[in-house]
Amino acid sequence: MPDEDLRRQIISKTNLVFAGKADFRETYGELIELTEKRLEGQRPASMELLVSYGALLSDYGRHPDALEILRRVVLRSPTFYQAYYNLAVAMMNVDGHRPRAREYFEKALEFRRAEFVLEAYFDPQAH
Repeated sequence: MPDEDLRRQIISKTNLVFAGKADFRETYGELIELTEKRLEGQRPASMELLVSYGALLSDYGRHPDALEILRRVVLRSPTFYQAYYNLAVAMMNVDGHRPRAREYFEKALEFRRAEFVLEAYFDPQAH
């Protein structure tokens, strides 16, 4: 399956979760596993797929892992809206990183969204 097809599948299945039509833990666990398998064989890794992977990890509660992945993406692809946005979401959920999250949310606004790249869930009222 090409990367774009996997990215479309990620978007589709996460939409089902948020619509209440699929189990969160099961669906995200499956998507994380599929993405990890795909990324294992890629050199260099697809930036779009890495950003979606970071969003999956963040949504799943693996914020420090998401931070690590998304920081690498921002360094390699510094004009990627979802990379900055997802990094900011992960930062909001890791002690000591929250104060800098706003900077990354604002930086994201300088760029256009890429198609079929997952954005991490963020509820500003929860923070």
